[in-house]
Amino acid sequence: MPELPEVEHLRRSLSRWLLGATIGEATLRRRDVLDRSAYPTAVPIATTLLERGRITAVERRGKQMALVAADGRSLVVHLGMSGQMLIESCDETPAALTHRHASWVVRQGSNRLRLVFRDP
Repeated sequence: MPELPEVEHLRRSLSRWLLGATIGEATLRRRDVLDRSAYPTAVPIATTLLERGRITAVERRGKQMALVAADGRSLVVHLGMSGQMLIESCDETPAALTHRHASWVVRQGSNRLRLVFRDP
């Protein structure tokens, strides 16, 4: 499990890329990595994954990190033993899709990036 300093480092690193950005498209490849217990069953998964939300904060509570949208939605990330959050260019084709459980296309101005949750 990542220690608290690693999670804080990740939070600071992601803040640089995500603050003020809008999430365009969210893709979930493994439903079992998403806990939707806080949402009614009628709420679409895209809403849970902050699709079309503008990120106003990247926060950390203990060893968990949260992406907070302007409309009040939040996505809490728990990295577990080996989880990673990666930023990559949307222009590049990912080398491999293995262990990539969720991804988000993030737009900030004219830049398009991909945020990936990966856990081998």
